[in-house]
Amino acid sequence: MVSRLIRQYSHRWGIENGFKQIKRFRVRATSMKFEYRFFNFLYACTMCNAWRLVDLLMKIELLAESEFRHKPLVTADLFLTIAKDYAGLDPPD
Repeated sequence: MVSRLIRQYSHRWGIENGFKQIKRFRVRATSMKFEYRFFNFLYACTMCNAWRLVDLLMKIELLAESEFRHKPLVTADLFLTIAKDYAGLDPPD
């Protein structure tokens, strides 16, 4: 039981780091409207998941999984730059 608890606790770091990554995709807004803030959070989660998917697909395509297991091959800043320039995925204002 103790070892299971320790294993579960070790997954905490992935969750906390995930929320840190979502902050990169958030829109900085001062609106107090719940709907707007909730939409911005969902947008950031969607963009973060899209970034993770692109990073995973690049690792699989380049067979670089072992080298970049914990380090992203496609950084969040690079993903946001490409998404903004080529796909027009600007965060809403």
